[in-house]
Amino acid sequence: MAVSRMFQIDGKRMKTWNVVHGCRFNCSYCSVKTLVETRLRNTPRYAIGMTPGFSEREMRKPFHPGEWVFVGYMGDIACQPEANILRVIERIRTRPQVNFYMQSKNPRVFVNLIEKYGRQVFPKNCWLGTTLETTYRVPYSKAPAPIQRFEAMAELTLKYGRRTIVSIEPVMDFSPTVFAFWLATIEPDYIFIGADNYGHRLPEPPRAKLREFIELLRHDHPNVILKPGLERLL
Repeated sequence: MAVSRMFQIDGKRMKTWNVVHGCRFNCSYCSVKTLVETRLRNTPRYAIGMTPGFSEREMRKPFHPGEWVFVGYMGDIACQPEANILRVIERIRTRPQVNFYMQSKNPRVFVNLIEKYGRQVFPKNCWLGTTLETTYRVPYSKAPAPIQRFEAMAELTLKYGRRTIVSIEPVMDFSPTVFAFWLATIEPDYIFIGADNYGHRLPEPPRAKLREFIELLRHDHPNVILKPGLERLL
């Protein structure tokens, strides 16, 4: 099982479980999209590009107690049919000693499943999260606007008591007041902050603003993790 470059918890990288892959949000800065369209374009799994797919072979992957596993690193689970998402959840339920992480740029899909099937649809070892690159509208993506992602994440924590993770990557310029309010409302268990490491020329925050914001977050949130490459902005 491969490891994710995106997240480390307690000094260990998350493993990746690409039982689902592909995405329809077409983010211009997506490193996975670039990988699929270049190095992986001739592999059987990614011959369809970013068209969402499901891997029966990956469903049989073994997991080990204590591991952190990123579900669908090579895509977005919200782009899957509900039946596929439920199959993945049931597989997670059979491995209660493993920490699984589902991240989506449309976290409303998680809320919808809870509203349809009840709070028990996601087992306790399944963490839910999203990406919030900025507080402003993102013209580089077809994903729901950041404020819509915030609203869904707030429901997951305030209404349903879910354990959550927020990824601020690639960080773009933002409103510190709004961002601080969003994160104080969500109260994620982990906050990851990363930069654009692939030269997409995104509107990045000024150095002083980002430094001040990180210090503010560290004062209020116990687990703020700075990812490799962010030092360029600091």
